[in-house]
Amino acid sequence: MTLVATTHNDLVLHAVGRAVEDGVVKPERVAVYYLERSKEMPWTGARRIQVYEDGTFAEIPHVEEVLAHVF
Repeated sequence: MTLVATTHNDLVLHAVGRAVEDGVVKPERVAVYYLERSKEMPWTGARRIQVYEDGTFAEIPHVEEVLAHVF
């Protein structure tokens, strides 16, 4: 199954992490991408975020800044 969801809400990431942690889905079957652009790089770029077997993620860029603006 392929599911594409764009969001600023970290609940989706927590749900994905929990599914991996509980063994519902294997981490190699999950792909999480961080989309970014700037004045210097006006085209949207995608950076893949590693999902580990314990349901945690590699560092998600700017996560504190994004959550502060959303909430």
